[in-house]
Amino acid sequence: MAAAKETEAEQQRQPNAQKLAEPPDEKTQPLHSLTHLPYQEWCPHCVAFRARPGRHQRDGSVKDSGIPTVSFDFAYTKAVEPGGQAQGTSTIIALIGACGFINQLHRLRAHFQKNDFDVMVSEMIQFSQTLGHGECNFLCDNEPSIMQVQKKAVQARRAMGLMTHSKTPAAYTHGSSLCENTVDRVRGLAGTLMNHVETKLSIKLNTNHGLWSWALRHQACCSIDLRLFMEMTEFAEPAFAYTNTPLKGNPRWQRVIVLGKIETQDTYVVFTGSTAMLTRSVRRIATDWKCHLDLGSTFTSTSRHGDSRLDLVEESFQQNVQ
Repeated sequence: MAAAKETEAEQQRQPNAQKLAEPPDEKTQPLHSLTHLPYQEWCPHCVAFRARPGRHQRDGSVKDSGIPTVSFDFAYTKAVEPGGQAQGTSTIIALIGACGFINQLHRLRAHFQKNDFDVMVSEMIQFSQTLGHGECNFLCDNEPSIMQVQKKAVQARRAMGLMTHSKTPAAYTHGSSLCENTVDRVRGLAGTLMNHVETKLSIKLNTNHGLWSWALRHQACCSIDLRLFMEMTEFAEPAFAYTNTPLKGNPRWQRVIVLGKIETQDTYVVFTGSTAMLTRSVRRIATDWKCHLDLGSTFTSTSRHGDSRLDLVEESFQQNVQ
């Protein structure tokens, strides 16, 4: 009997339960929904896209020299709804940049075509200028298309009188791990934002839908320090936007969905049902997102096309504000 009891005791195992994440109070949850930053283990949208089984190892090479290194790479994103066809679903291409010296990450621009070299080079120059680096290294992997962007960006900065070097890591090393981690964070946060929208609307949206590219664009605004003092709304949230109309009998506030903010100014990007526009003010009113599903269903403007339109109206918007 003693031997039997000893054998039975050896076979028994106390289960090691994984930690059960409990959500906080009802006041804290809506605040987290504005940006989904930082990652919260109790948030199902964060877990769905950003919980990690492992991570890239950094070798520290971006800080080996005294010259700042700006890493950049393409982020390819494809989402297919249940039962959908992957072949008929678009892949969104975003250009992602990161600087290891000041731990600054940046989404340069989403929804490229691979031959949009002029636009991508312009984004790279603007990013390096924002960082304030007079001399820097441009680091990318050995993919021919991204190396073409690197070559043109280096030439452009040198033509401006700014010393710029090009670097590519050896194959199968972790020399570009900083940007790889950045790409993972960018894609994960964009997926989190879209998962939140899909839950609110009770629908599934693949990457053919224009909101995906705007989610990639908006995550940069959520990531940078401007979010600490900028008033935010939830991504794709129905709200009222201020419109300056000369017709006194028309309402001055129009129902829209909020696509994000302009990083360089405290200005909202909204979709009116027909076009993307800039506005200086929005008003949030608690509502069921499904009641305004028509705004999302008519949404066809990707950030690639929306950015070009916003570039045209931003100057006139600034003049109106002044």
